[in-house]
Amino acid sequence: MPDCRNNPEENLFGTVTEVQRTHCRASVAHSEVQFHVPGRIIRDAGGKNPLRVGDRVLIGIRSGTLVLNTILPRESKLTRTMDEHGSVRKRSELAVNLALAMFVLPVTEDSRLQTRRFRLLDRMLVGAQYAGINASICVNKLDLLEEQSGLDSMLQNYSKIDYPVLKTTALTGEGIDALRRSLPAGLTALVGPSGSGKTSIIRALTGLSNLTTLSVNTTTSKGRHATSSSKAYDLGNGCWVVDVPGLRSFGVDDVPPKELANHFREFEAHQGNCQDQFCTHVDNAGCAVKRAVNDNNIPSHRYESYLRMMVV
Repeated sequence: MPDCRNNPEENLFGTVTEVQRTHCRASVAHSEVQFHVPGRIIRDAGGKNPLRVGDRVLIGIRSGTLVLNTILPRESKLTRTMDEHGSVRKRSELAVNLALAMFVLPVTEDSRLQTRRFRLLDRMLVGAQYAGINASICVNKLDLLEEQSGLDSMLQNYSKIDYPVLKTTALTGEGIDALRRSLPAGLTALVGPSGSGKTSIIRALTGLSNLTTLSVNTTTSKGRHATSSSKAYDLGNGCWVVDVPGLRSFGVDDVPPKELANHFREFEAHQGNCQDQFCTHVDNAGCAVKRAVNDNNIPSHRYESYLRMMVV
């Protein structure tokens, strides 16, 4: 077989569907193939596999083995820092070349925990908008909530600013058909905290029964990681979904503070009315955004999320 390193015409074009330490799988001409990632590429990336699910690659054949030759430029990447406020400035690319980032939150009767989860959601939405990635919201495990009116009121704040909102109970199949219809062609990443039920949603979408799921720790109310590596699943009609390992934080310190307000959609109608042209919407006199919060035209919990992100 030919050595394709210096002959682009001999390369196979693929989209990465699974990432392991030294090898990956890719969709190539409607088939999935496994290929090796050379040690030099891993060394150049600091000792870790640089590929992410969604990467577009050129694969060659060397001595009968499929080997990565080239990682093509990424159109988009969903990136987080490891800490909420970026005190540890380590970045992690969760998925690349996404058609949609679907942020999955589990419901809970614990109001303080639910507040923390919505703050996590706000950070993830900012991260997606900063990256130019379309986003939607999926609230899962509705069977755990006796009264939904408070949740519905909270979710309306997001649907009003054009974030699609879906509600599911993956274990019973409730809402799964509507979720399936909402998926665009291309790659959708399911992103959320551990224990949110992302793997259960994918199991419901694919019909696969061998996907591992774990329950939430009843003492800490924290989920456990059922997914330790990313893998994309083919739903047909050009739709793929990937279960991103569960998150406990989502820092957005890559977003410049002066640009942060631009990624809160409900601020847009008010920012131009501030007295100070360079208003930060924190403690400036004559701030139209703060006035809109006081007049209940901007949800207070969203403004609180903004303030927390501004404090580094």
